[in-house]
Amino acid sequence: MRYRARVNGKHYRASTATAEKIALRIVEASNGRCVYCGEPGHTIDHIVPHRRGGPNIEDNKVLACRRCNCHRKRCSMDLRWLTMGFQAVLRRGGDLGWLKGWRDVSGDLSLGDLTGGHPWQGRD
Repeated sequence: MRYRARVNGKHYRASTATAEKIALRIVEASNGRCVYCGEPGHTIDHIVPHRRGGPNIEDNKVLACRRCNCHRKRCSMDLRWLTMGFQAVLRRGGDLGWLKGWRDVSGDLSLGDLTGGHPWQGRD
């Protein structure tokens, strides 16, 4: 099975083994805890969901418990949740440079809407 992502016009592929290594790094960086509530994490969550144009890359993924992951399906673009997810990526040394080219596929939000006054503003 192959995983594919398109970021800023570039295509990325990863084997299943690579995807497993990425998941392991995400779990280890979070000490096995949900980045949103601190409970034990069991799922890999996309900070910016696919349906909103989020790429399937490591720097758009965090560890989440099932409850938080399910809750985010209802309020996926809430700035509070996004900020917690992006801060977790930065703490583990991730790169948020992909956000510069991101635009919400629904057309509702852009990077400018997300960065105003938030702790990860101006960091890539």
